[in-house]
Amino acid sequence: MILKKNNNKNSKKKFVFVDQSTENLGVELLSSILKNIGYEVSAVISIVPQSGYELNHFEKKTIIKKTEKILSIDPDFVGFSCFTDSFRYLNSIAKELKQYKNIPTVFGGIHATLCSDALIQKDSIDFIIRGEGEEALPLLLQAINGNIDFDEVPNLVYIQDGQVIKNSINPYIKDLDNLPFPDKDIYSNINPFVRKNYYALTSRGCPFGCSFCSNNALHKIYSFEKNHVRRRSPENVVKELKIAIEKYNTKNIFFADDMFTSDLKWLNKFTELYKKEVKLPFYCASHPLMINSEVVKLLKEGGCYHIEIGFQTPVDKIRKDILGRKESKEHLEKISILCNKYELSFSIDHIFGIPGEDHSHEKKILYYYNRLRPKKIDKFWLNFYPGTEIISTAMNSGLINEKDIEKIENGELAYDYMCGGHLKRFPH
Repeated sequence: MILKKNNNKNSKKKFVFVDQSTENLGVELLSSILKNIGYEVSAVISIVPQSGYELNHFEKKTIIKKTEKILSIDPDFVGFSCFTDSFRYLNSIAKELKQYKNIPTVFGGIHATLCSDALIQKDSIDFIIRGEGEEALPLLLQAINGNIDFDEVPNLVYIQDGQVIKNSINPYIKDLDNLPFPDKDIYSNINPFVRKNYYALTSRGCPFGCSFCSNNALHKIYSFEKNHVRRRSPENVVKELKIAIEKYNTKNIFFADDMFTSDLKWLNKFTELYKKEVKLPFYCASHPLMINSEVVKLLKEGGCYHIEIGFQTPVDKIRKDILGRKESKEHLEKISILCNKYELSFSIDHIFGIPGEDHSHEKKILYYYNRLRPKKIDKFWLNFYPGTEIISTAMNSGLINEKDIEKIENGELAYDYMCGGHLKRFPH
């Protein structure tokens, strides 16, 4: 059943976001939107325990503590932004919350988007917003308040008369400049790090569909879209950063885009403007196929002090056939030479536990990375994200079975990258 509509239009409503990280750019943007329409917004940070996400006694006490913190704010609505890795933990808070008060709970984020059919069946979850929430969330709150019907809310999933209702998904937001700047205050008041090290997004989306990445599944949901990447104008980004410098005395910028270097024309214009008006060191990430000599040179000239590059594995057959990556090992080597030539610090992302990988590869991988001389190697364990192509590969390899699909949807096969991953399931 849909929660009873609230027809009290005079009182100012309170919305609390519950998040598993110390900063979430999506939450910050939604907070700006809600504040602009008159809501009181706050965030409760609930760091996911680093123990394979098992809910032991200590973590149960943490859940109760976070629930009490939420209740102390006396919110009218509570939103949860979840990844597959954090869903079990955040859902435990939602379940605990329902034991005390029937506050409407809204789940969003990539995991809720990909597993909406299964998650909406849970008593702890009243509503799910799939995909982008900037247009949907304010409309959902209007529906709960009795101002519009629920079928008018795009991207919404809910249960009515025992039936799962999935409203149609809106197209991507194309003009990102029309969105407000993120509300950093809801995190900076909790985490001072946010003030000095400013996280920003200049784009949304990724053009690639690597088999292990959630973008692989997200592209299927947005299959009607021809272009999955949208960019803010350089002027709009610089305007946000200048405000940050003035307000927070920001010292470093981290661009959290999936593909910061995806558009060379944009990068040229942005770099020219950034050098004149921002002049701060910055960090970014990109895909190997989006990096060449001109890109590396522009990054260095613009003030980039480090770039994170997703190599994942230097084993050609696994990278191409299992991960769906098109770049060659030679191209990866070329990138490292370019970065070293221009004295641009770089790190390599490497994934352990890929199907088809075995111990015979380990020494070759070690020697290969040693030749490239990255600043560091960021090590991750393979997680199976819902709807991704690598799940079929893993099933064919015997790493998971049909029963594990439900566990994946519940976040039960998600591991912290430092906590063992699935390599333990490989034969020795």
